[in-house]
Amino acid sequence: MSSIQVQSFHTEDHFVSNLDSQVTGPGYDIEAHHLQLPSTGTGIYHSETHCFLQLVMVPGHILQGTYPCWHQNRSVGQLVFVPPGATLEWHWASGSQRTVTCMFEVDKIGALGAYDWDWREVDLYKTLDIRNDYLVMGMRKLWQEARSPGFASELQIESTLTLMALELRKNFMKRTVNAEPARHRLADSKLRSIRDYIHANLGKGLALSDIAESNGLSSRALSELFRNTTGITIREFIANARLSKAKALLANRELLIKQVGYDCGFRGAAAFVAAFRKATGMTPTEYRQRFCL
Repeated sequence: MSSIQVQSFHTEDHFVSNLDSQVTGPGYDIEAHHLQLPSTGTGIYHSETHCFLQLVMVPGHILQGTYPCWHQNRSVGQLVFVPPGATLEWHWASGSQRTVTCMFEVDKIGALGAYDWDWREVDLYKTLDIRNDYLVMGMRKLWQEARSPGFASELQIESTLTLMALELRKNFMKRTVNAEPARHRLADSKLRSIRDYIHANLGKGLALSDIAESNGLSSRALSELFRNTTGITIREFIANARLSKAKALLANRELLIKQVGYDCGFRGAAAFVAAFRKATGMTPTEYRQRFCL
């Protein structure tokens, strides 16, 4: 049976991944790879439930990544983090690389399930080149346990993952104080409520007035406050959310293209195909054939 990491990555481009070491346990999978990349290629990573961390042993320009809301690729640094629910498109040049990768589900690691983890708060622009010595040391510790398990190895891994998850939370979920007056921005609870409403109703029309009314705001106030708080318009947020959901649904080959479009809020296959092509440069069918094995 393939690992959760293999199941979460899709590509049609050829490369060789030599698995040097691996250790799995309740809620986690840690792997060390030697990648042989004979030519350029692309692939899609997505998991609704697991955090993903990758330590690049020799940082360079072989690997790049982009999220659906970005307009260009960015070089990958030494440490990469992909939160649950995010879809990262990998791009690579020819060459070789050694990596240590880890996927873990916070709800199944020690006492972490007792905390509230809202990964939608993560600023994705900060995830492809994380400069954090503590997290790097944690990844190296996990690599050591995968190569040569020591005394109480499972306990050591769980303890390391617990501390790393809390470090990720501190760096990506902390509340920051903004000098801009609060009356010009949405409160964290209000922003979360708006996002939850949008994600729960992606298959519907999502009229601006309905979103505003459900959160006790006027349409004008919602538009202004949302942009001030997030840096993007609410329409851009909805479009990105629909695209991410569509990519995830396309992995299920039993769903017809028009059904995927309908579930993501498009009232016709033509409108869905046009929007998908504009955002990705390929049709939903082409995307499914290329990335959804």
